[in-house]
Amino acid sequence: MDKWKCTKSFSITKVDGDENIIESIGQRIEVGSIWENEEAAQNNDIRLGNDSMWLEVSEETFENCFEEN
Repeated sequence: MDKWKCTKSFSITKVDGDENIIESIGQRIEVGSIWENEEAAQNNDIRLGNDSMWLEVSEETFENCFEEN
């Protein structure tokens, strides 16, 4: 699997196990965090994961905030 490093911090909306949005909780993705590509996400988003969580980001966010590690 390809590994990617976050180069620009950003926030994402947190969802529960059923993919329902948890309105009051956000998650900050920190510069320097390392992520691996996971299975394809819906809506052409890119799914990344690490030891503690996974996230889906748009292609634009991926290109602006990550570089190959």
